[in-house]
Amino acid sequence: MKKILIPLFLALATLCSAFAHAISLNDMQSWNPDKLYKRGELVKIRYDMYMSVLPTRGDHPEHHPIRWRKIQYDRFRNFEPKRLYFLGKVVEHAGQYYISRGINVPSGSDSLERTHRWLEFTHPGLFYDIPDYDQGSDQMDTLVGIDNNHNGIRDDYEEAIIFGGLPESMKPYALAAGKAYGGLMKSATDDFQATPASARTVLERLMIAEACKREMQELHQGKTWQETSYFNTLDRIEAKYKLQNMLVKVMDDQEVPYPEDATCNALSAL
Repeated sequence: MKKILIPLFLALATLCSAFAHAISLNDMQSWNPDKLYKRGELVKIRYDMYMSVLPTRGDHPEHHPIRWRKIQYDRFRNFEPKRLYFLGKVVEHAGQYYISRGINVPSGSDSLERTHRWLEFTHPGLFYDIPDYDQGSDQMDTLVGIDNNHNGIRDDYEEAIIFGGLPESMKPYALAAGKAYGGLMKSATDDFQATPASARTVLERLMIAEACKREMQELHQGKTWQETSYFNTLDRIEAKYKLQNMLVKVMDDQEVPYPEDATCNALSAL
């Protein structure tokens, strides 16, 4: 699985401009049971993409693999001329991504511009390790929640940030903030050793996350992520304040010094 990277702002800006003409996940049409789909048409179901293999109407893509092909967007290969590509295969060329809309044996890269043969697209899963989790699990509503991809970020928060409307350059920092919020929730577990040093670490990381949040807010005309995306239940909201007070008391009510480097770069390095 791909790991989340914290790219530079300039690199992300260049990346976004490269996909100016690509269809994004948000622009894709959701599957409609009443519509007749021709071969090579693309639909989405939640965050998954499917391409019709045969003309179909009313056949749910998840339940009819003969009529629909699930797009494995994270299993792409470099584009090679004169190679056989089947419908639904994903290729990368010059930093852009394409889905084959049928059986293709392209003579050169200019064939990628033929929209009846190839569909240029972008999807958050190309750049992030999207968690796969059971939304109905009993563990979802616990304070710590579920982290199936083991990257230190609760899965539902991670999904909300990746597929939310934040600028791409901000998402890595919002995800890094999720690690800081998770550190606070983990202070309620038996594995947490409540010492002045550990309490200070958790509180300092929260300060850095808040400082980065303000930094992003200034850069993006007031737009930033919301802590309520993480503290999204009454139990978590209540725990947030009680745990912060508990950690301050562990430090014998000493004032936690403001971190010297309270920036987004510092947050991404935690």
